[in-house]
Amino acid sequence: GIDAFTTITHFSWLRTFWSTLIVTRSILSTSREMRIEKRTIANIVCCEKCWNYPHMEDGIDCDDLGTTLSVKMSSLGGVILHELVHFDPMCVPSIGQQTEDIAWGPLSVRKLRQNEPENACLNADNYKWYARHLWWTVICNRRFSAPRGKIDTYEP
Repeated sequence: GIDAFTTITHFSWLRTFWSTLIVTRSILSTSREMRIEKRTIANIVCCEKCWNYPHMEDGIDCDDLGTTLSVKMSSLGGVILHELVHFDPMCVPSIGQQTEDIAWGPLSVRKLRQNEPENACLNADNYKWYARHLWWTVICNRRFSAPRGKIDTYEP
């Protein structure tokens, strides 16, 4: 499995922005930036469910993902990416403001992109699902169709 130390090691390039990245467990996933003794610390708290997602090093089989963009593609890395884009250094220089939580999940973010494109670039989960879709398209060497509804978006 993966733990906080492993996660921090994988994301060590983030020290460009913060002196320390802390990833911990809790009942909710959140992110915040802190200043402690002149150091900027990025603190990401991942809910317990996040730590149970399949890990890339476990060798996820592309055939297990089905043919549509779905929650089967979820990972701890995706949650961390979602939380990271809430931090000012990640998106403010590009989009001019902080990201928000407007819609979650592959179907909701797709609908947001189609119906409110001006809000899609402000939504943290749009970045996560774009990255997930691109990653699995490249890794599996195939296209995934749009999510179909609850069957692709419900997490037990």
